[in-house]
Amino acid sequence: MRKKLIWLIIIIVMIAGFSFTPAAAEGKVVLVVRTSPEGDGLRVTAQEYTKKTGVDVEIVEIGREGYLTSVMTHLLAGTSEYDVIWFLSTSIGEMAEAGVLEPLNDYINNPDLTDPAEFDSEDLLATYGYEGKTYGLPQTISTNYLYYRSDLIPDPPKTWDEYFEVAKKFTKSINPDSPTTYGTVFIGMPGEELPKCWYSVLWTYGGDIFDDNGNVVINSPAAIKAANLYLKFINAGIITKDVATYAYTAVTDALKTGQVAMAGPMWDAAMGDILGSDSPYKNDIKVTLVPGIKQNDGSIYRVPFQHSWCFVINKNSANLEGAWKFLNYVAGKEGAKITSIESGSTPARVSLLTDPELLKKFPYYKLHAESLAIAKSEPSVTFYEDMHDAMNTALTLIMSGKLEPKDALDTAAAKIEKLKAQ
Repeated sequence: MRKKLIWLIIIIVMIAGFSFTPAAAEGKVVLVVRTSPEGDGLRVTAQEYTKKTGVDVEIVEIGREGYLTSVMTHLLAGTSEYDVIWFLSTSIGEMAEAGVLEPLNDYINNPDLTDPAEFDSEDLLATYGYEGKTYGLPQTISTNYLYYRSDLIPDPPKTWDEYFEVAKKFTKSINPDSPTTYGTVFIGMPGEELPKCWYSVLWTYGGDIFDDNGNVVINSPAAIKAANLYLKFINAGIITKDVATYAYTAVTDALKTGQVAMAGPMWDAAMGDILGSDSPYKNDIKVTLVPGIKQNDGSIYRVPFQHSWCFVINKNSANLEGAWKFLNYVAGKEGAKITSIESGSTPARVSLLTDPELLKKFPYYKLHAESLAIAKSEPSVTFYEDMHDAMNTALTLIMSGKLEPKDALDTAAAKIEKLKAQ
């Protein structure tokens, strides 16, 4: 684990400069979350837990950019600053191998600590483990949608080609009568989100990172086609020129302010953010499945991305039992429902995605279930962070025009081959 070793070296060298807050007091639980609608909802859920149990829950919030690096650095440093961590499912294998996550199996199977009816493992859409042990429980399962202004686009595009043509129509530089400046936008800032959203394009073109035999195929002809699609949108001027600076918040704001007519592939969580805003367009902004490729039989082949933000417990927590009890509540039926109502985030429980009360408030939950039925997740590998960095670099070079898609993806493939061989 090259990145782990680098981090540990940095920590050892700089440890004198680190300033950690004291470990959580006995009984209190410290939850660290990323700035997000889900984080806002979890604050309310934590307050309800405190009312029920009398246990104080402290919420530590960290900004979106650099969130994972921050919490992983704290885990690898062996600090007890956080008890429960809102964590990305794809990074669990790396941290579990490093021995800094608490296995959850013994807690789940202990009737004194877990109410089977409330926990209901069969209702969970996923759990996350490594080498036979469970380390993470999902809070929300995210997928990619296509966002569109229904007052402008009554029939949203179904294929990537249609998406391109509709985006041209609503770009003012191409169509002076367009009510929006640009036809669309997608996440273009390198970081946590860029490769994940692009995978919704990659997979629909038939590309992948690894084939069924574990061979690296990220530089296949299908992958090159998928990369060229992003380049086509940029070169046509139908998305903002500074798309490389657009992460989640900027894309959501572009929809809320009416700068764009569409956005995608884009995270489902933005819908809750939009509905909870004062945007004059919030009732006109709708979501549909990500575009795909039209097949010979007329059907549309789509493979939207999916991953989970989940809860893990810090192995070095001074309050492991308290951490589990809180985790059990926020990942359980009652806690998950509160978080969903407050944040609009999509729950990771079948019973909640089909809950009439939630469907009335969030009708797009029906779409979410439809998207998850055909969605796909990234490979779970211990070198995930380095693989992700390689993809960020490749896509950034492609989108900036500094390298042709084939050359950039060949370089990424070589890096991933080397990681796989270590």
